[in-house]
Amino acid sequence: MAARIDYDKLLVLRSEGLTASQIAAQLGCSEDSVHRATRKFGLERRSSGKRPKLSAAEIHRLWVERVPTQEIADRCGVSIGTMYSYAQRMKLPKRPKVEKERSTVDPSPDEIERLKAMLKERHIQERMREDVTNTHSKVSKWRRGTFQPRGVA
Repeated sequence: MAARIDYDKLLVLRSEGLTASQIAAQLGCSEDSVHRATRKFGLERRSSGKRPKLSAAEIHRLWVERVPTQEIADRCGVSIGTMYSYAQRMKLPKRPKVEKERSTVDPSPDEIERLKAMLKERHIQERMREDVTNTHSKVSKWRRGTFQPRGVA
């Protein structure tokens, strides 16, 4: 039978700032038992996550004013992913994706062919410079001229 958790001890240990695992060690029970007891006794769940440095109203104002999400995240002291989680939790309106203007003009067919030839030449040069002395594959040995097929003495 599971051990009963003393409500008064639980309150004292929680007020001291102990975690559920530390309380469980002191009371001689499992961490799950401590979590169940805190729910049963109606104690508030403690949050382990970061809180934004800005108020919810300030975040909402910046969001509506279309301040870049990265900038809002920097002001809050959180990552951009966390900022998107806050936005979802706060039910902030979705922002339309911003179309980036293309700063360059499409290359002409002659330019494409020139770039293609240049990249092909660069690739060939890089492949020729590769160090194949570290590998032991048959192809590498064949390239070095050291490959001996089986049965040939």
